[in-house]
Amino acid sequence: MFRCGGTVRTQGMRLSYLASEREANRIAVVPARGFGTAVRRNLCRRHGKEAYRALKTEIRSGYDLVVVCHPGEYSFAERRNQLSRLLAKACLLCDRSSKEM
Repeated sequence: MFRCGGTVRTQGMRLSYLASEREANRIAVVPARGFGTAVRRNLCRRHGKEAYRALKTEIRSGYDLVVVCHPGEYSFAERRNQLSRLLAKACLLCDRSSKEM
């Protein structure tokens, strides 16, 4: 996936994506190496998964996604904004006009 797919970065997060033949998206949220304690790693995963759930209706389907979270003092709102920016950079957000149809 990391070799064949695309990768976009923003401060605090990296997104790797690859088109798949599935109808639904698959996502993995992982902390970067050396992230810190287990408590901080688990919080990072929960924030990443919840950010994906909040944006799920706006994301194109048929992709495998890997979100790598980097250490930092980021709130849930900041993580959600980071993921939104990454998806926009990767052109994985649906057009609003096609969503209304």
